[in-house]
Amino acid sequence: MATTLSPTDIQEVSTSQSALTSGLTVRALATGFFFSILINIWAIHSSYIAQSSLLIISHIPVAALFPLVVLVLVVNPLIKKVAPSKILTSHELIIIFFLTYTASAIPGWAFSSYWIGAMTGPYYYASPENQWFDSFFHYLPDWLVIADYNAAAWFYEGLPSNQTLPWSTWIVPLFWWIGFYIAVFLVGAAVIIMLRKQWVEYERLTFPLAQIPLAFIDHQSAGQALPSIARQRLFWMGFSFSGVVLFWNVAGFFNIVPRLSILELYENNLLLAHSFPEIPITFNFLTSAVAFFTKTSVLLSAWVFFLLKTIQVGIMNRLGVPRAPGVVTSEHMGGFILFVLFSLWIARRHLKQVFLKAIGRAEEVDDTHEFLSYRLAVICFSVGLVYIFAWWHAAGMSLPVTAFLMGSLLLMFLGVTRIVAEAGLIFVDLPYNAHQFTVSIVGSDNISPQSLTGVAMSNAFSHNWRTLGMCSMAHISKMGDRLGGTGRGIFGYLTTALGMSILVAVGYTMYLGYHEIGAHQFTGPGFGGGAQGGYNGLVGWLNNSLSFTGLEFTFLGIGASINALMLFAHYRYPWWPLHPIGFAVAATEGMPTMAFPIFISWLVKELLLRIGGVQYYHKARPFVIGIIAGYVIGIFLSYVVDLVWFPGSGHRVHMY
Repeated sequence: MATTLSPTDIQEVSTSQSALTSGLTVRALATGFFFSILINIWAIHSSYIAQSSLLIISHIPVAALFPLVVLVLVVNPLIKKVAPSKILTSHELIIIFFLTYTASAIPGWAFSSYWIGAMTGPYYYASPENQWFDSFFHYLPDWLVIADYNAAAWFYEGLPSNQTLPWSTWIVPLFWWIGFYIAVFLVGAAVIIMLRKQWVEYERLTFPLAQIPLAFIDHQSAGQALPSIARQRLFWMGFSFSGVVLFWNVAGFFNIVPRLSILELYENNLLLAHSFPEIPITFNFLTSAVAFFTKTSVLLSAWVFFLLKTIQVGIMNRLGVPRAPGVVTSEHMGGFILFVLFSLWIARRHLKQVFLKAIGRAEEVDDTHEFLSYRLAVICFSVGLVYIFAWWHAAGMSLPVTAFLMGSLLLMFLGVTRIVAEAGLIFVDLPYNAHQFTVSIVGSDNISPQSLTGVAMSNAFSHNWRTLGMCSMAHISKMGDRLGGTGRGIFGYLTTALGMSILVAVGYTMYLGYHEIGAHQFTGPGFGGGAQGGYNGLVGWLNNSLSFTGLEFTFLGIGASINALMLFAHYRYPWWPLHPIGFAVAATEGMPTMAFPIFISWLVKELLLRIGGVQYYHKARPFVIGIIAGYVIGIFLSYVVDLVWFPGSGHRVHMY
């Protein structure tokens, strides 16, 4: 029997209407924290050591889904056979997922790679050739970096047998950086708390990502070991489909069968014409499956605007326009900024009520379903911002530059969170890294060397498209809403999971650097970018005048104008086929690899709706959820194969 959906396209979860805090049992919390630690170790080892899949880079990462899939499909059925009354409840399962989902925002390329690289890189990689010593070392705050050369060198090259780990060198920078990140997390969480009702109840955003974990915990009747969706044949057909395809490619590791190149990143590229950017023809099961739950208008807009952007860059290249890719990126950045500002504008009345409630002048406003009261959220937001500004002031950054840098960062974090909540694009990236955007708009000549050094150090977190947990918090609040409300008790545990993830990521990375292979041998993107990329860029800023060209500023405005028209058409004319999100994300880094899977999902969903209507779409859902489950298990098995048969030379089966 097909699964029935609510009008909001979110699967109803058959559970009691009690508050979600009923899932805060000792075993749920212990399991959640255990998996939070485990996925940190798994993700870092897979990236740095095994050279296997990147498990945490998507907005619903494989590393966070894997514990849920195993608990639902393996552990609960086993418990059912031994002690039927002891199976994990829906509320316990979702609490476990909340903790691992929050923790997954930290390890490896998600965040810690750039951060630890930025902290440890300056004193190790400085040389006469790169001019770091003469250019910016006298501006570098010693309390934010590993300022002892031996401590840094041993981290990158391995600890000598007669030395002990230099903890004292790490404690001070770790203390100050972690305090800063907790402040950023609290500010972001406060924003989500203040916007939850606007997005969930007033605008009714679909939150496609939230449908995946909700489907896995849907128990139609009490005591059932498997969720209702996993008791359908189509689910196991989907599971087998993705699982068999991945198994085929894993067999290809041993040259038993030819690997399917369409699953390999950058193996197949489409070139429309000479001087045009290549379009990767690569397929990712997770991207396509999650996109299936997104509105067709958003899917259509995503691949159409990406195609138009590619054509525009190609034509401008053929015409000899200088820096054509950057010009077009600035155009879509303008559309992104306009989209985010518009989303805040339409929330203005609600935000006014939030503020009035916080100061005690709107007692009728209900905030009982939020993680924190509106008053406490406003306090966290305000105190967090004050701490952030004081922190940067101590690091030597001027107030205006701090305001622009952190304002840009929060704007981009909010924009990515809003887009993922509405569009479900799992690999959508920041349109610009906040530190690069700051220099491009303000101009390197207009920023003091001391402030420029601080801007370069923000490379440690400005790349963070996982939004330091902001996106996770938004989706957790939506899932909690479907399960009777999050209540006040959950937020502290989520913050604990994030803090624990930071400590484990740092501790395990230090262990690998000092006691295993040395950080210089770490593979995977992110670490080198944090350790060297930001500081090489700083030398360029200090020695050269860098800012947007007049053409880039012009196209920034043109892009904002285009998306303003798109927003007008979208809200004014119900028949308008294109969504402004498509224009906002067209030039983001993840779009080239998402475009083809999104196109496939759009095509399949459009055909299903045209042939069989909504009923066919509903019937296909178990198959799609099964694809996700099979893919997650397949990625884990590919990691095991790499670990056993290809140690240190694995395969990036899952990247983006």
